[in-house]
Amino acid sequence: MFNKIFPVTTDFFNYFDQQGELLTQAAASLSTMIQSKPEEHIQQALHIETLESKGDSITHQCIESLHKTFITPFERDDIYRLTTKLDDIIDFIEDISARVVLYKMDTSGSQEIAQLVDVLIAAIQDVQAILTGLRQDKYLKPTHPAFSHIHLKENEGDQIVRQAIGKLFDQEKDPIKLIKWKEIYELLEEAIDHCEAVANIVEGVLIENS
Repeated sequence: MFNKIFPVTTDFFNYFDQQGELLTQAAASLSTMIQSKPEEHIQQALHIETLESKGDSITHQCIESLHKTFITPFERDDIYRLTTKLDDIIDFIEDISARVVLYKMDTSGSQEIAQLVDVLIAAIQDVQAILTGLRQDKYLKPTHPAFSHIHLKENEGDQIVRQAIGKLFDQEKDPIKLIKWKEIYELLEEAIDHCEAVANIVEGVLIENS
């Protein structure tokens, strides 16, 4: 009787794939944005805002399906944590772009911002590889290179942020500018950290189901 009301299974991997694709697009737009002049930032920021809104919708659909589906590919709590963590990453990207516009920041000459965005893009590529492998679980093992690579990227991001903030306190005389730049650096660090968190969730799923 219940099968007529609720689906027995749902393709949750489709939700993850959609979230991964949105992440890739948002990171690419952020990369374009930080290389542009302030007067050109608004266009990319609006595009990222649209992607973030689509991401919210997909996350809500995934959670709603989770409540209605009898059989899930792995633990419900892990599915919930994975979809919300993916959503968090795109939220951070949207937060970064919004602040760049709000603060009227000229990011085009910042080597540190460019380095951090490159690290974020690399981490998101690892996330994409992990999500693709999760759908085809016979190809994904805890020894997959994407797991170790994403951990290296997270460490690299932390190192860049520490150096960038140290440089700020050494060289930036305007306290308001210092606060603005520090906030952007830390948001980028959070986005990269959440990519690693996605990898950690999937690693846990693989271990539990091995």
